[in-house]
Amino acid sequence: MGKWTLLALCFVLGLAISWFLLSRVIKMAYSHKYFDKQNSRKIHHGNIPRLGGVTFFPTMLLATFLTIFVDYMTDGPLLQLFGDNIVKACGVVGAGLVMYTFGLVDDMKDLRYLVKFGSQIVAALILCFTGTYIDNLHGALGLQELPTSTGYLVTVFAFMFVVNAINFIDGIDGLAASLCLLALAYFMILFPWGTEEASSLFIVSALALSASVVVFLCYNLGGSEARKNKIFMGDTGSTFLGMMLTVMGIAITRLQAVPQASLMPGANALVLGFAPLTLPCYDVFRVVFHRIRFKKSPFAPDTNHVHHKLMHLGMSQHATLATIIVLSITLIFIMVLLSMVMNINLVLAVSLCVWLLFNLALTKKIEKNQQTTI
Repeated sequence: MGKWTLLALCFVLGLAISWFLLSRVIKMAYSHKYFDKQNSRKIHHGNIPRLGGVTFFPTMLLATFLTIFVDYMTDGPLLQLFGDNIVKACGVVGAGLVMYTFGLVDDMKDLRYLVKFGSQIVAALILCFTGTYIDNLHGALGLQELPTSTGYLVTVFAFMFVVNAINFIDGIDGLAASLCLLALAYFMILFPWGTEEASSLFIVSALALSASVVVFLCYNLGGSEARKNKIFMGDTGSTFLGMMLTVMGIAITRLQAVPQASLMPGANALVLGFAPLTLPCYDVFRVVFHRIRFKKSPFAPDTNHVHHKLMHLGMSQHATLATIIVLSITLIFIMVLLSMVMNINLVLAVSLCVWLLFNLALTKKIEKNQQTTI
């Protein structure tokens, strides 16, 4: 079977499986009143469940394995690539199962942060012990190749940071899901097809996961409480997506060569691997720093995220969503292009300063509007 036919099949399978599962999850959630709890920072009104992310993991597994089976029946390469990377694949599934289980329990019962962090550390260590970890910082902080133990520590930190960044920015309809869909599309473009690094498997799993996110967005953005078909992602979805994006980012940094990188010669591998995660990571960094600065708990909810600021300026949720997507694409291009001509540490410093100055400008604009109103 041809490559494009196989990828089309994978996407269609993902759409069908996700639609089948999610439609039933929504019906069950409304029937049993598994609604998202209201609080002062919640933007939505009414009773809406938050179990939309429970379909991501099973959809990715089913669509991926069905695609591998069809490819095997037509003498394709995917099963061999899977067999050659069975330990890493099992590690990803094992870590995903941990994140999925604890995310589901959190959506149902609201776990404490220490328990959440513990589950994230366990999932990250599973990845490390099965060979998926950061082994090179490619010049960041002046470091190149890392000893295994140091690589494990860096991986655990990066894993927790990205997972919580995706979770924290999930504050308006479609935001976290759209940013993750953008990142998945980015990774599918970068991963080469049919190589020993099993990049083809990542393309297939990213495509299956993308299909699930697309179906979720249809219900999340297009559904309504009145029709009882609107649903939020929940921690089950955001933490699993954060985990998969971290895994794919690590895989990009470990590729010996990215054929598509010929379009961007000299781009830093670490930047290539984590550029699509820049916006949520920078946003959570700024928000946590702001909370600590004002002697608040870094885990205390507030309305200081970038989406809150844009909405304070009068933007609708959809306009805010579109603006942040454009900002994320802009950051990706800026970081990748700068990494072609600039030291990675300067790239990180410049991009972070641009982000902080942008947020400072938003704050000043909000304060000016408030003074004008008074």
